[in-house]
Amino acid sequence: MKAIARASYVAAAALAALVIGFLPAGTASAALTVSPPQLAAPENQTTTVTIAYRFSGLVLAAVPYSGPMTSTLGEFRLGSGVVIPVSTTVTAAIQGGSGAVTETLTIPSSVLDAARRQGATSFTFDRTFTDLAPPNQRITEASSIRVSVTSEAAASFSIKRVELYFDNRRGETTVPRNRRGLKAHADIRFVGSGLLSGYWEVDGRRILDVNRSLSFGTGVTLSTPDAPDLPTFDTGTHVVRFVIVNPPIPVGLPQALYFVTPSKETVRLVKIGIPPALPAETGKGTRSFAWDRTRGIDLFLVEFSETPDGKPLFSAFAKENRYAIPSEGMDGVFTPGKKYFWRVKGYDGHENQVGASAPAEFVF
Repeated sequence: MKAIARASYVAAAALAALVIGFLPAGTASAALTVSPPQLAAPENQTTTVTIAYRFSGLVLAAVPYSGPMTSTLGEFRLGSGVVIPVSTTVTAAIQGGSGAVTETLTIPSSVLDAARRQGATSFTFDRTFTDLAPPNQRITEASSIRVSVTSEAAASFSIKRVELYFDNRRGETTVPRNRRGLKAHADIRFVGSGLLSGYWEVDGRRILDVNRSLSFGTGVTLSTPDAPDLPTFDTGTHVVRFVIVNPPIPVGLPQALYFVTPSKETVRLVKIGIPPALPAETGKGTRSFAWDRTRGIDLFLVEFSETPDGKPLFSAFAKENRYAIPSEGMDGVFTPGKKYFWRVKGYDGHENQVGASAPAEFVF
C-alpha cells in the first residue's frame, strides 16, 4: 500500500461585508450580495476565506440578463494609496438575472503586516464584475469586503488546521482482520470561539456526530468512538475522515487510511489421528492418513515434507478428513521405506486458514 504521510489541512472561515454597486439609471439595475457579512483576521497568520457572490435581479435593457459576470482582478486596499493586486479570475454564470459563484481567497500574513505598518486596523478586498471586458462593459457590479485585523482570541471562529492520525501518530496503518480497538484521532487547530459541528466517516459511512463548543483556545483533539470501533472485518484499504460542517471551510479535508490484512491467527489445532502400523509382513509403508473433523473447517490441505518444518514436497486438498497418496505419479517424490512428515491445515468457507495440526512422522 502506498504510504501516505500525515495528512494536514490549513484553512479558515471567511466572512464578508457587502457593498452593492449600481449602474447609471436606465442602463441596468442589479443587486450583488457577498456573504457572510464580516471577517476578523488574526494578525501574524495567513488566513484562507471562502467568499460567496450572489447576483439577483440583474437586468439589461429591461430584460433579465443571461450570460457571464466576470472579475479578472481582486485588490487589497490598505489605505494611503497602497493596493496589493490578486490576479485571479472569478466568473458567475447568470441565468434569468440570477447566479452565484464562490471564491477561495488567501489573505497572506504579509498583507496584515502591511496594514499594520500603515497604522490601519482594517482594510478592504475589492472586486468589480462586468458582463464584457472593459471598456466595452454594459453592466458593472462592485463589491468591497472589509477585513478587521485582530488578535487570535478575538478572531472570527475558524479552523486553521486539521490533522488525522492513528495510534502510531501517522496518517496510515496496517492491521490484521478482526482487530479490535482501532481508533483514529483528529488534531484541530482553531481561532476564536464557536460551535464545532462535524462527524466521523468510514468509507463514506457516517459513524458518529460531533458537536463541541470551543472557546478562546488554540486546539482540540477528537477521537473515533470506543463503540463501535473502526470496522476491520473486510480486508483491503479503508478511508477515515472527520467532516467539518461548521464553521464552513474552503477546501477539502484530509483523510487517514488503514489497510486490513487477512488474519494469520490459528483458531485451533486439528488433532491428528495416525492409523495403526501396517502388519510387518506386508513390507509396505503408510499411504493413507486420517484426522479429526473440526467444526468450522470446510477444506483441508495436507502437506508432506522431509523435516517437521520443511518446505512441502507434495500437498493436496481434501474435502473430507482423510487422504490417500496416489499409487501412481509419485515417482521422484517419495522413496519407499524413507521417513517423512505430514501436517494438515484447515480453511473456512471464506478461504481463511482457521486450523493447523502439529507435524507427524510416517514411513512411506
